[in-house]
Amino acid sequence: QKVFFGFSVRLLSIIFGRKNFSFTKKQSFLKIFISFDLQQCLLFAEKCPGFTVQYLGSEDNRNPDALAALGINGIDTNFWKFYSDPTWYTKARNHKMSVNAWTVDEKEHMRTLILLGVDYITTNHPEICRELLQEMGIEELKAGKNFK
Repeated sequence: QKVFFGFSVRLLSIIFGRKNFSFTKKQSFLKIFISFDLQQCLLFAEKCPGFTVQYLGSEDNRNPDALAALGINGIDTNFWKFYSDPTWYTKARNHKMSVNAWTVDEKEHMRTLILLGVDYITTNHPEICRELLQEMGIEELKAGKNFK
């Protein structure tokens, strides 16, 4: 198992000014679009096929089933959602979605989410998460120019 963690760069909006604007996979400097705005997520999914698009939120009417039906392939939700509704994780995985949990600052919550299998952890304390991953024998994925 591999886990990526750290401070998320929140891409809240991109203005697509040109009529035929799109990204290609060759533009690998950009890996994940994350937005609070569902309309932005839908635009990213349309204009950038093949990229991960995560909706940042946990409203019940925007659950993994509903988001997948709209073409969104990732969820980015407050970590408490996984405690309050254990079906969220399973639903997301059934749709092959990427899963990010935020903002996880306590070691035991980090452990629970890592064991659950989340892909990303957003935290204000990456050093605690790094220590925990080492204790658990799990490889940390690091972002940067060599990140694939």
